Amino acid sequence: MRRAHVDVLVLDAAKRTLTLPAPAAHRFFRVLRLPDGEQVELFDGTGRLVRGRLAAPDRLVEVTTHAVDEVLPPLVVVQAVARSDKLELVVQKGTELGAATFVLFDAERCQVQLGDRADKRVERLARVAADAARQAGRARVPTVLPPERLAAVAARIVAFDGLAVVGVPGAALALSEALAADARAERGLLVVIGPEGGLTEEERAGLGAAGAAEVRLGAYLLRTETAALAALAAAQAALGHL
Repeated sequence: MRRAHVDVLVLDAAKRTLTLPAPAAHRFFRVLRLPDGEQVELFDGTGRLVRGRLAAPDRLVEVTTHAVDEVLPPLVVVQAVARSDKLELVVQKGTELGAATFVLFDAERCQVQLGDRADKRVERLARVAADAARQAGRARVPTVLPPERLAAVAARIVAFDGLAVVGVPGAALALSEALAADARAERGLLVVIGPEGGLTEEERAGLGAAGAAEVRLGAYLLRTETAALAALAAAQAALGHL
């Protein structure tokens, strides 16, 4: 079924007949060239969606409203800031793999500093997440949060109810082992991914003191944009969804 992401207010006003927002009408009628009577779905990213049949030029009729829960516990990716194409890959594919939240990490050795561009970059990544959620059939759009420094990330780890880990090449403990051995993994996973230059000793110490276990994410050295995806895939497998 073809889908479109819409603002929360659109679904708030949903009745048996609904006027499509211009971008959704353009997508269905102009881009996809769907005929009258085709069943489509709108979702607002909060777990609500409506289904109905198209009626040109901009109507949805026979509308029904549904609420959908996510099947996975919260999966949080704390991703070190990198080039825009790498961050977009992480958000796009991470959304497909079930991530609930992306937190940008302003690590010491990041080769990219967002500075005044941070807000625009977060807005762009949020759009990537929404489009990926549409494509993947998700009812919820992951949250993308602006860059945080070490202290804020450590506080986030302390407050997290599930298992928190930090990817470190060559760590003695494999992520798959941590997921199998720690009951907190059933309540969610928070994974910290460092920059291309690696985490500093101070960052590793701070994350460890907050409660994040150091784990290896594979047999080989992974790029920063690959590491989070490996972690999410491992979490999906451990939870029986892969």
